[in-house]
Amino acid sequence: MASLKPKDLKWIGTRFLDPIGRVFAHEGEYYRAIYPNQVPYVNQLLGMDVIKSLMIEGLLVETRSSKLEVEGYGMVLKHQTIPYITYAEVWNRKLFRDAALCGIDLNLALLEHGLGTIDFHTNNILQGQNCQPVWIDLGSISPLNAFDINGPVTELTNNFLHPLFLMSQRKHLTHIARFLAYQLGGITAEQFRDLTGATLEFADKSNPRNSYLAAREWLESLEFPKLSTMWDEYQAVEYVHDLDRESMRTSYDKRTAVIHKVLEEYKPQRVVDLSCNAGRFSFLAATMGADTYAVDLDEEAVDRMYDYAREFPNPLSVTAAVHDVMKAPRAVGDLVLGLALTHHLSLSQHHRFENIAERFAAYTTNVLLTEFMPYGLGSTKPHPDPLPAGYALQKFVEAHRPHFGQLEIIYFPSTLAGSFRILVLCSKRSMSSGADTQIKISLVERDKATETFIYRFICPSCQQLFVNNPGETIQCPHCQTTPNFTAFKV
Repeated sequence: MASLKPKDLKWIGTRFLDPIGRVFAHEGEYYRAIYPNQVPYVNQLLGMDVIKSLMIEGLLVETRSSKLEVEGYGMVLKHQTIPYITYAEVWNRKLFRDAALCGIDLNLALLEHGLGTIDFHTNNILQGQNCQPVWIDLGSISPLNAFDINGPVTELTNNFLHPLFLMSQRKHLTHIARFLAYQLGGITAEQFRDLTGATLEFADKSNPRNSYLAAREWLESLEFPKLSTMWDEYQAVEYVHDLDRESMRTSYDKRTAVIHKVLEEYKPQRVVDLSCNAGRFSFLAATMGADTYAVDLDEEAVDRMYDYAREFPNPLSVTAAVHDVMKAPRAVGDLVLGLALTHHLSLSQHHRFENIAERFAAYTTNVLLTEFMPYGLGSTKPHPDPLPAGYALQKFVEAHRPHFGQLEIIYFPSTLAGSFRILVLCSKRSMSSGADTQIKISLVERDKATETFIYRFICPSCQQLFVNNPGETIQCPHCQTTPNFTAFKV
């Protein structure tokens, strides 16, 4: 192919900091253009067994030569594509710890061959398959005589160990520790001493291997305080990992069947799961082929999701993140899940439906599957009681009209003891006024697994709630309206 011109490329990072070349993005992939005088060294590096082993183990980003050419450069390498870029400010505690271990293990392996990394900062590590931390900066690997071998140990301490100490000892400072690690480039020894009155010392200036081993031993013994939250044990590992697709189609849990059907029908390449908890639907989307971004503000929940991802028996393209979904999006998908969430945002955090819809829509280029809870924070009766006047399905649907060309209100059968949930499928993402938005009401029919279950509806005419028992005609007892349903096949 013809040579690419440097001025036409999207370069990533700061020029001159990488001693072997520069990273750029091209057609959704990541490449590294190598300076002509560094080509022999890079070829030697890629031919080393230790580098190949580190790539196989997932500690170093997979890299190979490419057919691309860039004017003024000697060769171009292609890196493994990382679907979502997440930096330290959104890492959960266990990911933060494992990222430090990734860099340490990488350096311990390199030391045996007279190599090391010239730096040790958080931006050199991203998430690969199953949330596994992976070192992405091939350009930082250099012969030991090319840099101060104790410098990376100091950066390890400032960027990782000091923040992790705060996370382990001061559970309410976790967000601050992440902020300091990312925004301020870590916590220096002096700052750490002023914050804690303590000193962490791992550097052995005569032997960097001893420094890394001491830091590794400390990290392996590190424990984080349990953060008791409403959602810290909401999804058990058995529920998260039980993703048999055939059982989802035939299960009495028609809500899950609808979610599965939506993923199956739209076949999204990128999914964002808002308030993912322990990741059941994040993992479902990933097993169906989507690059999935799983985000929640609940630290304990994301720690559990991260554990479940790391122990999942099959490779998953899933990325973990801790941040507030009502803040500016850190990732965008072509399908977004916003489940069991809007009632909390509305009633507990006092966000208006219009603000919630606008924010959720900003996460997607096409489809949003969200959920309305008619009983608010209650499961089988209203809470609070009475609910605020503006808390209504009609208001919820209207809030989404300006952002989507089609809205589908989906009812499904459930037990009387189960919570009343209504799924709302928003598609054809647009920025129109909403006047032309098509709205339809769909129904998941009862089957053998749900033949004794009830339906609960919000009447489209009078907006009153009514219950339909098996064998009864579906008709609103308040205004005698018979809703016009479209069948939703699961």
